[in-house]
Order: sequence, then structure tokens, then C-alpha cells
Amino acid sequence: MPIAGALVALLPSAALPAVLVCAAVQALAMALAFRGLWRHRHTYTAPVPPHAPAVPAAPAAPSTAPVA
Repeated sequence: MPIAGALVALLPSAALPAVLVCAAVQALAMALAFRGLWRHRHTYTAPVPPHAPAVPAAPAAPSTAPVA
């Protein structure tokens, strides 16, 4: 946002339509990129094997009984 404000402040008013066109193209590209990520989200999430335990077993606690 600060860069956009600086562009609007620094560019002459005749150049603003070109900036708006660039912003619209960038918004379209971002929308398509997010749409592609959403459609292919199954490829970047780790699958959970059906035979895996839901909670990993806790390690056995050391014995506190005195050694004879």
C-alpha cells in the first residue's frame, strides 16, 4: 500500500490509467494463482496413511524403584 501511494503521488495524472491497468492485470494474475493453488491443494498436503495410529505412543517412563 505505501508503494501504491507513492506511485500515485509521484506519477503525473496522465500516467494513472496505465497504473490502473497494471493493477488490474496483477489482480487477475493473483486470482488465477490462488485458484490454481486451491484446485491443487491435495498435492501439497501430506496424506495420512489409514494404518497410522491417531496419537503416537508415549515413551515408557523410567522406573523409580530403588535398585537392589
